[in-house]
Amino acid sequence: MKAMNNLSTFQADRKLQYAVLHFITSQLTSTSETRDLKAVFLELDANGDGKLSREELHEGLNLTQNSEQIAMIEEIMK
Repeated sequence: MKAMNNLSTFQADRKLQYAVLHFITSQLTSTSETRDLKAVFLELDANGDGKLSREELHEGLNLTQNSEQIAMIEEIMK
């Protein structure tokens, strides 16, 4: 019973986190910026799982050949 309660709490927490992140991004970006960011994300998400792995980020950044951005991604992933 406790495991089921923990699972339902976890799912509720994830839904709340998603809702908060969605609200924040909708307030900070315009519709066109959101559309552009989504397009970039989908392009980087090579396997289509909805998450960006370190490898997918590296592959995308290697196309730009920007060492500062690559170092920044490494720092974020740590």
